[in-house]
Amino acid sequence: MSLPKVAAAVFAVLLSFDASAEPARRAVASGSEVSFLAKITGGSFVAKSEKISGSISVDRERKTLSASVVVAAGSFSSGLRLRDNHMRDKYLEAATFQELVFDAAEQEVAMKAGASSRIKGTLTIKGVSRPVEVEVNFESVTEEGVVATARFPVDVTRFGIPQPSFAVVKMEPIVDATVRLVVKLEK
Repeated sequence: MSLPKVAAAVFAVLLSFDASAEPARRAVASGSEVSFLAKITGGSFVAKSEKISGSISVDRERKTLSASVVVAAGSFSSGLRLRDNHMRDKYLEAATFQELVFDAAEQEVAMKAGASSRIKGTLTIKGVSRPVEVEVNFESVTEEGVVATARFPVDVTRFGIPQPSFAVVKMEPIVDATVRLVVKLEK
C-alpha cells in the first residue's frame, strides 16, 4: 500500500529546464497525486494522497535529471475510515515511518511532451529501500514546469508489510500505483 512514493519520485522527472550552466531545480506542486488500486476479496479499492513534496534537478539541455519525491505515509484516504486507520497504523506504521520516499540519482531522460523515459531509483517504505524502475510519460513540458504520469506495480511484502487482511477479507500483496506529478520552477 506504500507504493505512492515510487510514483512520486518517477514524476520528479517532470522537471523543467533553463539555459543556465547549473541544473534547474523544480518543486513538486499542487495538482500532484499518488494513488494505488488494491484488489481485495470480492472487489477492490483506491487510496489517494495529495500530500507530496520534493524537488527535481534537470540539466540545461534537458537530458539528465535527479529527483527526490516524498509522500506523507499517513495521508492516504480510501473513503473508508476503518480501512484508512488500519493502513496508516497497522501496515504503514505512519507514526514511526512518516514518509514514503523515491530518490533517483542523475540519469538520462527524454523530457518532452508525448515522450516517455524509464527512471531508475530507490523506493523507501517503512525504512526498507528497494531499487525500482518506473516508466514516466510526459504530458506537458514547458519552461515553467512539467506534468508527468506513471503507473507501476508495487509488492508491499517486499517492504516489510505483511499481506493486509481484516476478518475474512484479504488484499493482494501487489498493488497498482499511479502517480501524477506537477513540477514547477522554484522561484
